[in-house]
Amino acid sequence: IYGSAAIGGVVALRSPDPFDFADKGLSGGTLATAWHGTDSSLHATGLQSINGDGVGALLGISVRDGEEAESAAATDNLDTRDYQRRS
Repeated sequence: IYGSAAIGGVVALRSPDPFDFADKGLSGGTLATAWHGTDSSLHATGLQSINGDGVGALLGISVRDGEEAESAAATDNLDTRDYQRRS
């Protein structure tokens, strides 16, 4: 990288582990919700872990429902469509 005018960096990601939510033989989870006033959208995410003796599973769902954000530059009545997204 020396002398090449390159920009470097590190992106560190950590994916959740089923044992982060509950100990061996137990289950646990988390639920998070968010509201965005700009497009009147509601976003909900849930994670559920199921743990056995050394084996675990992590199930997740994410749902978002809202409307198209209005443009500050548009003065005409535009077709603002609703949207739904599930993953």
